Amino acid sequence: MYLVHKVIYFLMRHYVPRLNIFSCERHVQRDFHTKRLVLGYWRSITLAAVLGGLAVSCQESKIAQCNRLTTVANKIAGEVQTIVQSNAVPNSGALSQVAVQYDQGIAAMREINLSNSQLQAYQQRFVALYTDVAESARSVAQGIGEQNREATEQAYGTFQSATSLEVPLVQEVNTYCTTSSASQ
Repeated sequence: MYLVHKVIYFLMRHYVPRLNIFSCERHVQRDFHTKRLVLGYWRSITLAAVLGGLAVSCQESKIAQCNRLTTVANKIAGEVQTIVQSNAVPNSGALSQVAVQYDQGIAAMREINLSNSQLQAYQQRFVALYTDVAESARSVAQGIGEQNREATEQAYGTFQSATSLEVPLVQEVNTYCTTSSASQ
């Protein structure tokens, strides 16, 4: 709102001509000049109102930001689900593909610009989650590739605990995004 006031003040100060109806000009000239100034004044007021409205509407709504965050999360979840469904038996290649998808998810999540502080916190939690899942998926893939049962089981436990955090995080985001807020 402060920016809107600054814009209106600037426009009024620099672009709205001063009305001088007490000049010593002849009546006809003064009348023509005043009409021109009044028209210029209202054009400037209209311009200031439009610019002020644009400045206020440039603040992206909570819903729009939620949609961008959930779109990325849903895309990654869908791509990982496709990999899992196409590989009935877990293997190192499938787990490596899962790790790559989560790496892409990390990059996509980091690219989202959010102004809502709560959504920024969720974004950081998604990045941390995706990082943990990608690292543990690589560890499981490496254990399977090396046929090291103990390392594979340990890495799988880490993978399970990392992936178990995704559903509660998604539920939190959905709850936050579906509750109405006056500060959208």
